[in-house]
Amino acid sequence: MATHIDCDALERGHGAHGRRGVGRVASWEAEDRRTELTPRLARALGNGKRALSLNIPSAPSRRVLNVATMCLMLTYGALCVSLAEADVQARWRPPRTNVDGTVDGGRAATDCGTDGCIPRHIHQMFGTLELPDHWRETPVAWRAHHPGWNYTLWTDASLRELIAAHYPWLLPTYDGYPYDTQRWDASRYALLHRHGGVYADLDLRPSRSIDGLIAGQSALLPRTPNIGLTNAFMASAPGHPFFLHALSQLPRYSRAWYHLSKHNAVLSSTGSTFIWAMAMGWARWHPPLGRPVVIAAADWGKCSICNSLTKPTEQARAGAVSAASATRWTAPLWHVAGNSWHSLDSTLMILLYCRMELLVVAAVAALVWSRWRSPKYAAAAVLCGVGLSQLNGALEVSLAETMLFRPWIWLIMT
Repeated sequence: MATHIDCDALERGHGAHGRRGVGRVASWEAEDRRTELTPRLARALGNGKRALSLNIPSAPSRRVLNVATMCLMLTYGALCVSLAEADVQARWRPPRTNVDGTVDGGRAATDCGTDGCIPRHIHQMFGTLELPDHWRETPVAWRAHHPGWNYTLWTDASLRELIAAHYPWLLPTYDGYPYDTQRWDASRYALLHRHGGVYADLDLRPSRSIDGLIAGQSALLPRTPNIGLTNAFMASAPGHPFFLHALSQLPRYSRAWYHLSKHNAVLSSTGSTFIWAMAMGWARWHPPLGRPVVIAAADWGKCSICNSLTKPTEQARAGAVSAASATRWTAPLWHVAGNSWHSLDSTLMILLYCRMELLVVAAVAALVWSRWRSPKYAAAAVLCGVGLSQLNGALEVSLAETMLFRPWIWLIMT
């Protein structure tokens, strides 16, 4: 019997088996590739774990890191306390006048300090002898309240002659300053060291005699209600070693990496920040009796830079009562328009400083909100910030100066 073979069916069968065979081969090949990949993947994972183990400290390493961080914080806190203590030790105290005309337990008002007497000589300076209208009455006021005192108005020419004659080693630095303000700052240290006496900016006018300020002192530096010390009003005996030290450091500080703008360069090379750093550095190596005495801002009449200085009140003209002093001492000086050397960057920095508390509170509230997304937490942060702001305003020396500016100036500049 003839057998009929369905070729089409065989073709279909072989095609199906072929496809199934090809599928099996593909699965075998994939399994082989997985088998080959497994050791490589394990090696990669092992390398990754080792890499992570290098970046993530182990438990003992974290403990060491925590201990080191704690030690660093304690050291920083101790530095803040030490600098604050030195500041308190140098604090000027108002004289207590006795019935017999003596002050402070029998010392005569004309007694000198440990490094000599402060001469009754007032120094002020301007570019020329022709003063602008808003400063023309300043020399008149100083002479009126200080009869018998000498008064000298120094000019740019006479100041350079002073440097060339008595401090020729400073002349290259002096002539190399890019700003006139730096030369004026350097000159006031030179004239106090050479001649002694009292230096005052032209925007400072007396409402009475400053005899009580200099009684029994050898060197005086004033505190500002802003940050640190200032060189707007200083007094010294002739040849005081502190001012010679300040002069000797001027070349070193004439160029530094932190001179980022005109305002910053003037302050830190010759100005208020410079003399503040010199006072802190001097306190490291000298006992309290050998240091300049620091006068609180309220004791000499300094206004905050955030207040208007162009229209002083009648209370300012009469001398504001010092809240920082133990007696009813009244500040002998008041302000007229000043800050003649300020530029655009000065205005910006003053604006940021005067709004610093508001900016800090806003930044903390924003940080709390971004972390927890909770209006309650953000409101609590704002209330805490307002409370700290009120506390800061009640302190004579701000928290920012005590915990931030003073230690960092000491670390960077001394």
